[in-house]
Amino acid sequence: MPDPIRLEWMMDAHVQVFRPVQIGDTPNGFQQAVPIGAGTFAGPRLRGSAISGSADWQLVLEDGMYLLDVTGAMLTDDGVTIRVSSKGMRHGPPDVMARLIAGEVVPPDQYYMRAVAEIAAPPGKYDWLNRSLFVSWGERYPDKVVIHYYQVL
Repeated sequence: MPDPIRLEWMMDAHVQVFRPVQIGDTPNGFQQAVPIGAGTFAGPRLRGSAISGSADWQLVLEDGMYLLDVTGAMLTDDGVTIRVSSKGMRHGPPDVMARLIAGEVVPPDQYYMRAVAEIAAPPGKYDWLNRSLFVSWGERYPDKVVIHYYQVL
């Protein structure tokens, strides 16, 4: 029997987010895009900065759950560009979600924000990113998100 699945902390990303661009109601739900600005990431095997211009495409369902679809890029401190794509969700009690939307700081243990990340790197030093699965949990603040990434071992 193989070893059980383990998680190993990979990095934390602190990324600026801007006011949502609302697309509006669609047949699937309310859609909006949250532009992503500057930021940093750091962990034991990589560190650097987030590349501005990415976005979190969100589908807000009638029950208040947010389906998250983020695509972005990072630049390591040694000059390598890496693509990060995450699909996840954020939900919580209606009063907690209302506080988040209003711009209040809400402790992350009061809502659920989780994602599966796919990371693509060029061959070389960061090729290990292409050969693993990653999961994350997040914290939403009025002007930024903090994402904690884990490698699935």
